[in-house]
Amino acid sequence: MNKTRLLTPFDERNIRPDILALARQVRQYLDTNTDAIVGSSTTFSDLLSVFGATEEDYILAVRSTLRNSKVLLAREPRDVLTNNYNPRILQLMGSNCDLQFVVNAYACCAYIVDYVNKTDKGMSEHSKAVLHQSLSNNESVKQVLSS
Repeated sequence: MNKTRLLTPFDERNIRPDILALARQVRQYLDTNTDAIVGSSTTFSDLLSVFGATEEDYILAVRSTLRNSKVLLAREPRDVLTNNYNPRILQLMGSNCDLQFVVNAYACCAYIVDYVNKTDKGMSEHSKAVLHQSLSNNESVKQVLSS
């Protein structure tokens, strides 16, 4: 797509059958051809021409698949496997980043609660072991980690 957009879901009663069919065709095409698309110079216009669709129809097809509002970034088809990112943040952090756009207060609260309650047992057990060793040996956590 040539520009970033905020898309909202449809009321299920108002989805045209041809748009639902287009959504299924696009999903099937992407699932089947991802490897070829990622390494190609296929443009968004090329992708639309495969389906004989307009950009407006494509947007409607994407909206027909949504349950919640979503930010759809301007991307070329070859970027289909690339996470959401901001070039400036990526440059500053110099590491992986996967941006999640908050489009409503409930989504923000749900994300924070899920994040806080996230169980990462491997890391938690490792952290506990480091803390225990630090306290037992009267060493700093930094000393334990560097040994």
